Amino acid sequence: MKPFRVVEMVVVVVVAVICASCAGVAKEKKTADGVFLPPPGRSYEVLGERAGLRGFVVKYDDRFYRGGAPRTSAAAKSLKNLGIKTVISVRPTSWERRFCKRNGFALVEIPFSSTSGLSFKELKRFLDVVRLGKGPFYVHSLYGAQRAGGLGVVYRLHVQGWRYEDAITEFGRLGGDLLKGNAMLESVKDAPAPNFSRPVPAE
Repeated sequence: MKPFRVVEMVVVVVVAVICASCAGVAKEKKTADGVFLPPPGRSYEVLGERAGLRGFVVKYDDRFYRGGAPRTSAAAKSLKNLGIKTVISVRPTSWERRFCKRNGFALVEIPFSSTSGLSFKELKRFLDVVRLGKGPFYVHSLYGAQRAGGLGVVYRLHVQGWRYEDAITEFGRLGGDLLKGNAMLESVKDAPAPNFSRPVPAE
């Protein structure tokens, strides 16, 4: 094969890759909040926007959902349609406490900083709730990607037995910032597995 033909083929391949990338970017969708929806995945289901909730909702499995904070009363219907029984908030407000009480949701508050990460006590409390509490659970931060995503990593590691590398890869795919979330993710990685005295109840 002549040298110029090889160069021509390389150029064609590079242009095709660039065009495919551009097409992918063009197809990316944003929520009304301006948050990019993540790509589809085998381990989760992107449910998209839901009335009254910020950002978008992701379903990890039948017991665990993650998303943005409730912002209007319309969120009650959205959460009930998902079957949610317990809301886990890392940024609780007085409005949310009233909202959950009025609409019959259990509210568990686990505030923590994404810069300092989760303490062992906070990690264990979260796991006690998702193992022994009444699900399905809706875990949220403001828009759902960072601190709620960090709790998603905890869920994958300590409830479902995932490898850390797989859990943080999913975290990034779902909009989490690996650089900004480094301390939080490291706190999860380095934490010893909690020693639970009670087994998960049979459903």
